[in-house]
Amino acid sequence: MARRTSLHKTVAVEVGATPEPERRHLQWPWQLTAVVGALAVLLGGWLVLAAFALVGWLTSPDTEFAAALRLAADVLVLGHGGPVVIGDRL
Repeated sequence: MARRTSLHKTVAVEVGATPEPERRHLQWPWQLTAVVGALAVLLGGWLVLAAFALVGWLTSPDTEFAAALRLAADVLVLGHGGPVVIGDRL
């Protein structure tokens, strides 16, 4: 057999291998994240209810804007089990 005289080397490379992505770490403590998330969901729910209350406000000539927003807040509290007075009724 002939002896190989070249200095070439064979290297095996996996083509389909992807490096594992680095895990992201939260910069905030989980307690703060939980509070901020709950407040964001509460604000989103209030905005949806405010949209419905504002439709009623637009159709009523004698109602104030603040009363429509207060109605949205009252319905939000009522939806979470709190007592609310709407129209002189509990």
